[in-house]
Amino acid sequence: METGAEAGVWPQGMGSYGWGLDAMGGLNGSGVTSLYVKNLPPEADKLYLYEKFAIYGGIASVKVLLDEATGACKGVGFINYVDPNAAMEAIHAMNGLKVGDKQLHVSLQTHRPGSRGGHTGGYFPAALH
Repeated sequence: METGAEAGVWPQGMGSYGWGLDAMGGLNGSGVTSLYVKNLPPEADKLYLYEKFAIYGGIASVKVLLDEATGACKGVGFINYVDPNAAMEAIHAMNGLKVGDKQLHVSLQTHRPGSRGGHTGGYFPAALH
């Protein structure tokens, strides 16, 4: 499956942090780097999250945890970056950013989304082509 970065549609990462990441540092089995984002506003959806984070590099997929009854964001999302350096840039730029009355918490994902149940709203940019 071609990602948005491979298709030349999404912006590439800017600069390089040169951090060596391994499976415990956010890289999952598919070779993408996964970020965990919390304190998202209730109105956030997968497109909202994508638009906020795509400027840092190619994104393979985005997921937002949704309340099954209301469809509102539970405040948690996940972003899979194609490039680990882009993920590090996103963490550096977005962690602690004030959105509404809360500060975003952005970090490397240490477990798989959906492991505690709940509906996820996935967004796969490459599927748009």
